[in-house]
Amino acid sequence: MLVHLYSQNASRNLAASVVAAARVPHQAGVKPDDALLIGTGGGWELGNWREELRQLTARNAVNAFAVRTLPTERRLTDAEWATVARGLADQIGRADDPLAVVRTTPTSTVLFVEASNRSLHRDRALAFVGDVTVRLQRGETVAMAVRAAGSPDVAQASPGDVAGLSFAEPAGASPTAAPQPAAVPAGPAIVHPHTR
Repeated sequence: MLVHLYSQNASRNLAASVVAAARVPHQAGVKPDDALLIGTGGGWELGNWREELRQLTARNAVNAFAVRTLPTERRLTDAEWATVARGLADQIGRADDPLAVVRTTPTSTVLFVEASNRSLHRDRALAFVGDVTVRLQRGETVAMAVRAAGSPDVAQASPGDVAGLSFAEPAGASPTAAPQPAAVPAGPAIVHPHTR
């Protein structure tokens, strides 16, 4: 897995596009490749997350963490993505803050949180995703890997956990397939934003 903390401007732009395009569970015509809200927290719910994120975007007060799987890794279900995102929120010190988790593609998810003066603990985010990646390569479940990687209070997400959201399986995903180990386990990478 790779993790990326977007710059403030890139976070704002990504949030604006998600507000405009992301689908919600049970919405008519949702396709497997559509950006889909898969989790909320800290007071954001199915009915208000879009407006809350829109307000943060207008104030340029949003941070976005993206996590994606590598081509050699199996696709995660929406419930597994939500579990990883909750573990990431815990690791960056934002588990109780307002947040939204959007699966942007079948192989990537973005965690949106309000920007503040508190540290986002990039080093902890990188270490967490690296530990989860290694544990998944060993064949652990996502919930086991997230708990063992330092977020013991995060349990596997289920449909009833987040305001009745659907955790439908992305097309082509195989939740029962064993993770494919890489020949040499590659650690995660934080991609640093370009500066002008």
